Amino acid sequence: MKITKLLLLGFLFFLVACTTTHDLDKKENEKITALLLSNDKLYAVGEVNDYEFSGEIVKELYLFSLSRYADKLIYSTANLTVTDKKSVNGTYRVYIAVAGLSDIEKKELIDKYHFNVTRYLPKAATTQPSNTEKPEFLMHSFSTNGNIVALENKHGLTKKYALRKPLIAEVNYFISSKDIAGDVGAVLMAPVAIIMVIPVMLVWGVACAGSSDGC
Repeated sequence: MKITKLLLLGFLFFLVACTTTHDLDKKENEKITALLLSNDKLYAVGEVNDYEFSGEIVKELYLFSLSRYADKLIYSTANLTVTDKKSVNGTYRVYIAVAGLSDIEKKELIDKYHFNVTRYLPKAATTQPSNTEKPEFLMHSFSTNGNIVALENKHGLTKKYALRKPLIAEVNYFISSKDIAGDVGAVLMAPVAIIMVIPVMLVWGVACAGSSDGC
């Protein structure tokens, strides 16, 4: 009868399980004016919000933003996904033309910053190779999670840790919610489900009683 009990519990759990959905609330651009690293956390100062990111990738991103390679970008995109006005997922994708690099620089970007070689460049890039050319590019996506925070002395931080060029990020704001209607319906259907399962339990019980392992 153990299997029967497990099936019943699983069936009822399926009915009353909650469903969380994420609905897009709004989109807007955010200008990131400064980056600073403190206690293995990366802080981004924005005109609308401030952000705190953590993880292995943050130090790599911070060092790259201060390196000479940050001035060699031919195209970049920055996206922030904010959920419930707090949790943030950030992605910063950058492209550098191999033609403008020495062999040593190319190797450093691949080994130290984990760039990958590609011949693809997004159509949105202002600099596009001709159809007869197939140049190489180095591409890397920095991706990390964090939260919206309120930094003190924003003006001072922006002045001290200002980026060479402000970073414009596209921000998508989502609001999470539970499917209450579905939950209520599931609760109302639970007694019906129990009645439907009882005959199955009886048949299964008879079969198990006649088996050698007792199910």
